[in-house]
Amino acid sequence: MMLRVIFFLIVCSPCVLYAQNNFNNLSSFLELVEKNSLSIQSANLNILQAKQGKLAAILSVPDISGNINATLNDNITLPVTIVPAIAFGGPANETRQLRFGTNYQSGFTQNIDIKIVNLSGYKNIKLANLNIQISETDALLNKKNLFDNIATTYYNILQLQIQSQYTQNNLKIADSLLTLTQSKYQEGIAKQQDINDAQINVLNLQENISQLKFLINQQFSALKTLADLPDSFQITISESIDLNPSASSYSPVTNLLPVYNLKLKEDYAAQNLEFVNRTFLPTLSIVANNAYNTYNESFSFFGGSVINSNYIGLKLNWLIPSSTQIANKVNAKYNVMIAKKSREQALIKANNDATILKNDLDKALSQLKYQNQVLNLQNETYFKNLNLYQEGIQSLVNVLNIFNNKVNAEYNTINSQVAVALALAKIEINNKFSNYAK
Repeated sequence: MMLRVIFFLIVCSPCVLYAQNNFNNLSSFLELVEKNSLSIQSANLNILQAKQGKLAAILSVPDISGNINATLNDNITLPVTIVPAIAFGGPANETRQLRFGTNYQSGFTQNIDIKIVNLSGYKNIKLANLNIQISETDALLNKKNLFDNIATTYYNILQLQIQSQYTQNNLKIADSLLTLTQSKYQEGIAKQQDINDAQINVLNLQENISQLKFLINQQFSALKTLADLPDSFQITISESIDLNPSASSYSPVTNLLPVYNLKLKEDYAAQNLEFVNRTFLPTLSIVANNAYNTYNESFSFFGGSVINSNYIGLKLNWLIPSSTQIANKVNAKYNVMIAKKSREQALIKANNDATILKNDLDKALSQLKYQNQVLNLQNETYFKNLNLYQEGIQSLVNVLNIFNNKVNAEYNTINSQVAVALALAKIEINNKFSNYAK
């Protein structure tokens, strides 16, 4: 019985681990994404496919071709051959119609063609090597974009969770404010309108909590979709936001990975143009043929006299350029120019992106400093006016307005805190992937 229990726990434990995971930072979640993401796995398959393509490129140099075939023919009516009648003692200006061969003929033929000069085939190997590098950098760029999108969604969830926590605390304050107003009403120093306003304030906060739950669930679904996780996978995010972040060590570098990727594509376009040009050149092949034929009077593959013929030699093949080849050459020429412009554009964008990341961080830090000051002043204003309301000097309407201002200031501060965390995360992702650029 004990062995069964142990076996059950061993079998089910991976399911339990897979069913629920708690993450206290973005990096730990991204580690999970790297293991589970189907898009990352597909990119890795593309790399393997490109590496297999190199083998095909190597084989395309000799471009070995050939076939083996066997035939068995029933010559129902033998073909007619016209020969001069003089060969049979007839007049010089006459011919005779003769039929040669047997009723049945079988054959077995082997031939092979091996290119020994194939200039376009050698260029295929260079194209295959570049294709591998392009696949690898494409995979890295896709991963970076995925990580950026996940970071945005991850911190959206964190922002909503913190807002929900603050809203629940504010709901308790609103409940106590309602209780205070009801006491004043019983004492005859508050109106029914005050009770209604205090109740509406409570209802608004309750509905805010409900809406935040819906938004959090929506963002979790989006996060699971980005990470290719099933809906049954339970995610808990428990990261603590740094209220006073230090950004001195976070300096975005120019990420040249997109530039390197487009430089590879520019090189590929240039090599492809050379490949297309070489398709206009002739190829030289070694060719060989070996054939066995039998001629029978009965319908049989075997039997009769076997006649063998064979040859070996060289074949020069020079194709007349077709309209498709000419069009390919023109397209390849313009693809080189387009690829060069794309690389130049990517370099400008890479420098600007680093500046934008730094600007986003500075903006978020400035906004956080401002919102912290506003929040402190709103809290001070609220508690002073609350005391005045308790003393009967201030009206409830003003207290509720000031309370809502305090709530909005809290939301704005949370947004600023999360904006700083997101800006730092994107700089970290940017710097990480910049290391892959060569």
